[in-house]
Amino acid sequence: MLGWLQAHAAHVVESGFRVEITGLIVSGKFRRRGLGRALVAKVEEWARQISAEAVVVRSNVSRMESHSFYPALGYTSTKTQMVYRKILADAKKLDVC
Repeated sequence: MLGWLQAHAAHVVESGFRVEITGLIVSGKFRRRGLGRALVAKVEEWARQISAEAVVVRSNVSRMESHSFYPALGYTSTKTQMVYRKILADAKKLDVC
């Protein structure tokens, strides 16, 4: 696999109808060849087709490459946040295959 991108569209009360990139991976051997840029361009094209107001992407502070990648594509940083998680030990695992 060379790379993949996952995105979804959602109506978010405080920010309107948008597409969010939830994952983007390009194989190490194929980075810096335009594949990531092409995948993001396809998502932006889809977002325009469905009349989304924006494309949003979140990036972990530890993913240093993304902090120059997305601004180079015209994305601007809009907020910093903490993410909290609570593991529910009694939650049943869903079999979604």
